[in-house]
Amino acid sequence: MKFSDLVVLGSTIIEFDPTVYLQDDCGCLIGMAAAAKHGIHNLDDGQCWVIFPWLHEKRELSCPVCGTVFPRASGSISCVAVHIAHRKITFDDALVYIRSIEPQEFDEDLECPEERVRI
Repeated sequence: MKFSDLVVLGSTIIEFDPTVYLQDDCGCLIGMAAAAKHGIHNLDDGQCWVIFPWLHEKRELSCPVCGTVFPRASGSISCVAVHIAHRKITFDDALVYIRSIEPQEFDEDLECPEERVRI
């Protein structure tokens, strides 16, 4: 499952609050994805990078709203979350941005095997 899909799923588990990062019921976009993938509600940086290593890779990205440049995807995604809270961007707009920067391959750990059922 892609990171963006995990964010959507996590938004049904955790209330969005970008100010709650690396705490109980982490409400940022990254925390939502972690909750959906592994049921983790209390992230630390080490877990975050293990679960989503691409967020920590050196890759300059700028926030699509304010233009601030970040050295990693995690920074730009966190910045976008703050802009959602300030109503400068919608949750759906944030998903479009995330989809444009996330790896395009699926996380095979969460893919369901295809089964055929005979009726």
